Amino acid sequence: MKFYPLKLRPVYNERPWGGGLEQTFPGKGGQGIGESWELSLYPGNQSTVANGSMAGQPLAQLVAEYPQQLLGDNWWPLQQKFPLLIKLIGAREDLSVQVHPDDQFAAEHEQSLGKAEMWYIVSAKPGSRLIMGVKPGVDKAAFSAALERGELESVLNQVPVHPGDAFYIPPGTVHAIGAGIVLAEVQQSSDVTYRVYDWNRTDSSGNPRELHVDKALSVLDIESGPPQILPAAPVTDGVYRLIATPWFSVEKLVVAEKLHFSREQNRFETLVVLDGLLNIAAGEIYLDLEPGDTVFIPACVKDYRLRGRGVALKTYI
Repeated sequence: MKFYPLKLRPVYNERPWGGGLEQTFPGKGGQGIGESWELSLYPGNQSTVANGSMAGQPLAQLVAEYPQQLLGDNWWPLQQKFPLLIKLIGAREDLSVQVHPDDQFAAEHEQSLGKAEMWYIVSAKPGSRLIMGVKPGVDKAAFSAALERGELESVLNQVPVHPGDAFYIPPGTVHAIGAGIVLAEVQQSSDVTYRVYDWNRTDSSGNPRELHVDKALSVLDIESGPPQILPAAPVTDGVYRLIATPWFSVEKLVVAEKLHFSREQNRFETLVVLDGLLNIAAGEIYLDLEPGDTVFIPACVKDYRLRGRGVALKTYI
């Protein structure tokens, strides 16, 4: 089996707050679509291959059949529980105020991985903001009291954002994406979310959405520090490291003409194109990419080149 860069077909998920992806990424999403799962082996939302001889095959099936070729040296633990999930998110309205558990709590209570996240702001309407953490001096008792009074927003830290900003959201951090934002999200492969507050929103039947206040308070890290924009640290020409965590590492690629990657590390990588027009070449394979396209690069593909002008996120473990 000869492997090549695998363009992935996204999985769209409607959300009550969703919309706006199609304005940033023409042809992607649609009315009510809040999340485009770009790289996913999560049950029920699994990526499939969109190009070449493997088109139409689920990525999870290929990983099961060819784990070492696709995943690299650490293929065994990665195959048993694939740890990575990448989404594009469009928020027409504010998302719920929520918290995610860490690995230990999630394993004990949800039989799942925890959920650490990184956000990269692709577009933001004027005045858009994120909620990240609480205001200085707010302890868990004050947080709970504000929640009971229906005044939670008064204790939450609001962060104005602009395209190109990146943030890390560790487990336990209370957070929400604000209306008018489109972002790329790199996270652990988990769908465990504890909603604290949902702006009195109702579902299509007029019922309030379920909240998970007790679990949220159990995992809430009230002392998580104030949010910081992640610096883009230069690695080589056109390559900037945004973050390295125990769960994933993310780099920003700025292609002015071409970038060449000759990989010594035996690992898979994922590219998400955010802006511009790019072409990826590996051996005899050439693939044109536009904003919103996602490519999975198997570990056995040791050499690839990007040409064009654009911006992409590269994620690896």
